[in-house]
Amino acid sequence: MTKYLIINADDFGLSQSINQGIIEAHHAGTVSSTTLMCNMPGFEDAVTLAKATPSLGVGLHFNLTYGKPLAHKQQVASLVNPKGVFSKDRSKWTEAHIVTELEAQFKRFIATGLYPTHLDSHHHIHIDSELVYHALKDLSIRLQIPMRLHPLIIEDRQIFRSSDYLILDTYDTEDGIDRLIRHLEHLPDGITELMCHPGYVDEDVRAYSVWTDGRAMEHNVFTNQRIVEKLSELDIQLVNFGFIPEPEKPECSEPFEQTLAEVIPQPIPQPIRKRKTKKKMVNRRKKRGIRVLNKVKVMKLKKKIILKKKKRYTKLSSKKVS
Repeated sequence: MTKYLIINADDFGLSQSINQGIIEAHHAGTVSSTTLMCNMPGFEDAVTLAKATPSLGVGLHFNLTYGKPLAHKQQVASLVNPKGVFSKDRSKWTEAHIVTELEAQFKRFIATGLYPTHLDSHHHIHIDSELVYHALKDLSIRLQIPMRLHPLIIEDRQIFRSSDYLILDTYDTEDGIDRLIRHLEHLPDGITELMCHPGYVDEDVRAYSVWTDGRAMEHNVFTNQRIVEKLSELDIQLVNFGFIPEPEKPECSEPFEQTLAEVIPQPIPQPIRKRKTKKKMVNRRKKRGIRVLNKVKVMKLKKKIILKKKKRYTKLSSKKVS
């Protein structure tokens, strides 16, 4: 059986420096997939790069821990602090507010003209929070969008699209290249997702993230030629989430049932114009012809009247002279 590998770089859109690092790793021949943060400073830049790099799979990196929500703060009150910034207090999160913000981030994603290859979450909140997991799972099932595997929930693996395995590790130490190679050498048959965070560090990264220098170290690992050679040596096929086949569509729960009708609206039927019948066209032509004939008659009558007036005038003038 063939070994397929999705190397997914998280945090696309966090900043321009992160975007640059991810694109470089993709061109180096390692990163095959990434996930986009829709409420971060590098969003527009990431969209531009994604459109210029169609070989890179781009998913939605659902975020409830960095920055501000895309939904109005009153609509997602349990997710934010008094300043309207994500509070990170997961004990207060409500399912309704999670779904509202997920909808807002999903809408902004598809408004770009892109469509997510898959779904996952920033800081693994769909793994840590049952409410987030259910919201993402419902969206995944309803739209048949693959979702990052939950390593602890085995029974759901047959009802939504996902990889067969997931490797959660970091490569920000001196042995990062060797550790990654060990993962590749022990890769199981089937489809495996391997998560990473390559990128450069700028002011936006330092403003939002406590993990900074580790990103640059991972960038060095995922642009290293040894990794590219090892992938080739082991005959590992790099793919993205679009490679995962669609399962049968099961019944799913209620969230997004109404909202997705707005997210992906059906085409509005256009009224059918009635064609004019041949009879009507003939009648119209006849009417036009009558109008033309009437105009000609009027002109002829006017000429006759003018000629009569001239004759009268000449007779009168000749009488006066005599």
